[in-house]
Amino acid sequence: MDGIGTGIVRQSLRIVEEDYESDSSKPVIILPDPPDFMNYEAKCEFLRSIEDVVLSGSYSGPGIGIFENYCIAMGFAKEFEQTLAEDGKIVGGKPHPAWKMMLDAMTNARASWESLKPRKIIINKEEEESEEDNPWKKDKGLLA
Repeated sequence: MDGIGTGIVRQSLRIVEEDYESDSSKPVIILPDPPDFMNYEAKCEFLRSIEDVVLSGSYSGPGIGIFENYCIAMGFAKEFEQTLAEDGKIVGGKPHPAWKMMLDAMTNARASWESLKPRKIIINKEEEESEEDNPWKKDKGLLA
């Protein structure tokens, strides 16, 4: 990757860090840099969403690799989207090959992101939603 893209990424990270430092009521969180092996689009996605992942506690252990896979998949999806915008969605009367690759990348990104989300654990049965709160459980005819 050329020096221009790296400068943009570093500048974006510096802006995020300065936002945390300017508000004294929030703790200062040093966000990690995107890995060097990521392409430009993946690094942009990393910087855009790293705060949510760190604050949710998912950026540790296997969550690091899952998050990196998410960013790479989103980077690929954005690249394929740009290719489709330039070449068109139909090439020679058939769908552009980048179309399927973009859909696969988006599916992988969505699966990675879903696995990063914290799961709700129900400790007490009382915490489960009642049938009055859920119209699907109230009217069994809707499920038939």
